[in-house]
Amino acid sequence: MWNKDKSLALSYIITIVVFAATVAALGFIPSILKWYFDESGREQNIAVWLYIAFYGADLFAMTAIGCLWAVLGNIRKGEIFVAANVKLIRLISWCSFGVAIAFAPATRFYLTAIIVFAAAAFFGLTLRVLKNVIEKAVEIREENDATI
Repeated sequence: MWNKDKSLALSYIITIVVFAATVAALGFIPSILKWYFDESGREQNIAVWLYIAFYGADLFAMTAIGCLWAVLGNIRKGEIFVAANVKLIRLISWCSFGVAIAFAPATRFYLTAIIVFAAAAFFGLTLRVLKNVIEKAVEIREENDATI
């Protein structure tokens, strides 16, 4: 039977796998870009934009995953609507915007970069809204705790 503990454990496992993939990606970015330029026949003189985008996005992703790990830890401790989670979700949203900014220069040259830019910006915006909802829930919880 599936329950919240198994769901939390699965979230931890996925977080570890994704973090490992982002760390591994640091070593594979040059090979991936070399393969891309060899296959596409595109000029490599604009590769610098892709290197900036990929390495920048990877660093933002690792930061966001670290924050997700912390949020999962808070959830495991039963600390859901707390100011710490608001701060962590805020940082994750800024990391999403960071990915969008990292890919922004590459949008001039690559259609795929436009898709990544838009998806990261949308995800950042969605997280900002979620952060505001949780922030309001923290306020309500603190008011309720103060009245008891």
